[in-house]
Amino acid sequence: WRWWVFVIWASVGASVCPVAVDWTEYVASARPCTLKRPTTRSSLFVGDSTMKALFHAYRVRMRCGTKRLQADRCDVWRFIGARAPDHWTPPDRRVEGPKSYNPHHPGCPMCASCAGEEWHDCARNESITFVVLEYARDVTYQTNADPTSQAALLRYVTTRRFDRLIFNAGIHDQNLGLPDAVYVANVRA
Repeated sequence: WRWWVFVIWASVGASVCPVAVDWTEYVASARPCTLKRPTTRSSLFVGDSTMKALFHAYRVRMRCGTKRLQADRCDVWRFIGARAPDHWTPPDRRVEGPKSYNPHHPGCPMCASCAGEEWHDCARNESITFVVLEYARDVTYQTNADPTSQAALLRYVTTRRFDRLIFNAGIHDQNLGLPDAVYVANVRA
């Protein structure tokens, strides 16, 4: 896609081209304007089902969206370029999640519809990615090198170029009954 150039059609009276162009050889009712293709913009959405809904609301506005990648519910490690740990350590329920589904299914978030996705919009040359993260301190996607999901996602973010990071993690922490000080420390960590 990088070799494409945009061709924008405008009425004769419109002034959309940044350079002077001789329009006499074109049809009187329309004229082309070739512009340099902009660089790709990319956004990462991280959160629970609420963030997934925001991601989809953004995605449906894509004029020519193409799905590049999709992870299964329990395959986020591969999606973020990590490996499952040799031994998965269950969460300390006093300070971190997940609470219920994941301890019996390591690497699987509680949200059944929150598979990781990446889409590309060729019209705007923009990519958007969604990765599920349900707790402010979460051990769902721990790896041998990263004890928490946040650390594994940080490694993923540093290997990719994202122009925008939209985070919404920590809403599920209400179910853990954490003291306010622990929750605030988890968010800041």
